[in-house]
Amino acid sequence: MVEVAMDMDLMCSPAFEMRELGSMRTVACLAQKIAHVGNMLTTYPSEVVERDVSSPIISLALRKGIIREDELGDKAAVPKVGKLEWVFKNKAYSYIKKVAEYEKEIRSINIRGFSNYLVELIERFEGSRLLR
Repeated sequence: MVEVAMDMDLMCSPAFEMRELGSMRTVACLAQKIAHVGNMLTTYPSEVVERDVSSPIISLALRKGIIREDELGDKAAVPKVGKLEWVFKNKAYSYIKKVAEYEKEIRSINIRGFSNYLVELIERFEGSRLLR
């Protein structure tokens, strides 16, 4: 969804240089991956209880033997799965570093600070989980 929104914005930006399209698409793809991680960090606790194994963090916990399939549906399994959050947070922050590199390369439109926004986004996803 991030990629589509960014393409729409670029179509409405007359100053945008088409030679930067590849870089902008990479930024959009990275932003989509970051949003996915943030969403996953917010939703996996309820997905454990719902026995939903489509979440990457839950399927990783099952593959690594951190939880067993029969533990799905039990709230007690949530903290066990939570031990893997760092894996996905590290991925998100590595994607953010790549976005920061592209910020320096893209000149026809101003995307400076976008990586800082993405850091805030991840932090807000984490914070929103505490409200549940």
